[in-house]
Amino acid sequence: MASRSGCSCFFFFFFFIVSLIHLFHTQAVSLPNTFLRLITKDASSLQYLAKICPGGDSPRPLTLVLDLRGPQLWISYDAVKMKTRVS
Repeated sequence: MASRSGCSCFFFFFFFIVSLIHLFHTQAVSLPNTFLRLITKDASSLQYLAKICPGGDSPRPLTLVLDLRGPQLWISYDAVKMKTRVS
């Protein structure tokens, strides 16, 4: 009888660990991978624009021009300040 009790405890512990792994795995995988932004249409140029704040060295928001027909994403070069370091 002692071996049956030990065996059932092992299976209970095994299924408990497997269910915990499954629970944490589904939580990690189910994170959203969607990026939602407000898109506006410029009346003068008829372009679709979105603003983002990238953080880091550039505290100003960047205005992105969205090309809805293709995979391109354009950033105005005037809005980006590049810092170079000479070593």
